[in-house]
Amino acid sequence: IMNRLFIFYVSVILLVQITGCASMSKDKTNSGIKGIVKLTGREDRLSYTHKFQKNSIKALPILISTGYTKKDNKRFTEIQFRAYNKKTPLNYDLIEMYNSRGDKWQWIVNKRNKKYIEKRGFTIETYYARVDSKIGELIKFFEQEPIYLKLKGNLNNFKPLESSHIESILTVLEYARSLQ
Repeated sequence: IMNRLFIFYVSVILLVQITGCASMSKDKTNSGIKGIVKLTGREDRLSYTHKFQKNSIKALPILISTGYTKKDNKRFTEIQFRAYNKKTPLNYDLIEMYNSRGDKWQWIVNKRNKKYIEKRGFTIETYYARVDSKIGELIKFFEQEPIYLKLKGNLNNFKPLESSHIESILTVLEYARSLQ
């Protein structure tokens, strides 16, 4: 009886320790910010975005992701601009965003961070830029709706962003700030 009681107590103590350690090593997405989901596709990163940006059937012109590099566990936040065209690509080389206060963000497109993808009869022109140190400024910018995006190139593309899209962008930026 003494051996069984001893084994029982040791088992209970081990179980408490194991479950306690497991709860401390939860995924980094446990930030209390709703709607954050893990992205797949890049093996060198643990990337997260908002579920609206991951699962939307709409062709969203801006995507934001954040997370950690697997190699050195460094935090990153990246903005991705997309243009969907049926015929010819825009070949944009300048990106501008405006908000209701008249604030402006501008990116000169670096060709090595740009990709062209053919998918379902569309040419998707994609440009990536890191915005790690600008998270707070971007949050202030996106809080001033409406937001307009202008892609300048062979053809110009100017459009307002939808409120639900802006909300998802702000959610990802808030999550990125919580990782700092």
